[in-house]
Amino acid sequence: MTRPKVAEGLRITFLGQAGFLFEGPERSWIVDPYLSDAVGEAFGDHLRIPASQRERRLALLPSKLDYYFITHEHLDHLDPQTIALVAQRSGPFTILTSAHCASRLRKAGFPRKVSLRVIDESWTELEQDFACRLVPAAHPKLERFSDASLRFAGVMWRYGAQRLYHSGDTSPHAEIFASLAGERIDCAFLPINERNFFRDEMDIVGNMSCREALYFARRIGAVQWVPFHWDLFAANRTSRAELDAALKTEQIESPYRWQEPESSWTLGSGT
Repeated sequence: MTRPKVAEGLRITFLGQAGFLFEGPERSWIVDPYLSDAVGEAFGDHLRIPASQRERRLALLPSKLDYYFITHEHLDHLDPQTIALVAQRSGPFTILTSAHCASRLRKAGFPRKVSLRVIDESWTELEQDFACRLVPAAHPKLERFSDASLRFAGVMWRYGAQRLYHSGDTSPHAEIFASLAGERIDCAFLPINERNFFRDEMDIVGNMSCREALYFARRIGAVQWVPFHWDLFAANRTSRAELDAALKTEQIESPYRWQEPESSWTLGSGT
């Protein structure tokens, strides 16, 4: 079933894990979708995703996608199988990512109707009312190559009057806050699958705890934020109750919107 086009505002759909779809009246883009079963195929049946779920989420994509953003190299973010699936449904489009991820994609291969463009920490004007740039990320450390380019990144977008920020997989870091200083952020998207000693022992590369994400969002001055990386794999599961408990305990201003996978909402005046 074809979803209706967006008449105004920016419709935001949570695709699960770290993936979000953004649809406006003039253009659409996606960030870090994971819509295949590549992780389960590579690392074991306990990470398998039901085919019905994957098909349902793929069906949420528009018939024409403009841009596809990738924050870093991990398979649940940079997935050649997902790229091929999205290209089959919504291509052609342009992938925008770091030089490091672009190099990995060239080696892995991607559909011919998909183009690839490298972006960095300076603003790139994609269209008259649409620009993007990378923001440093620490996963769990902030890493740069010899040319100072980022291994792990977040993305910031300017779309019309809206300013949005997807952190990618990250922990808090002073360099991130320095990069975002002075930016207005109408909505941020932040991971809440915490990193801790026991998860490290299991080779699970976590990100922020609920408490850290609350303070992170407040530090960057986000008008509101949306948690991600809490739903897909059992080892990452985090509940809204846990986030609410942290918010109640800390008693700080950090407005968030809990978004269930496959749900949508519209960012615009009054949201």
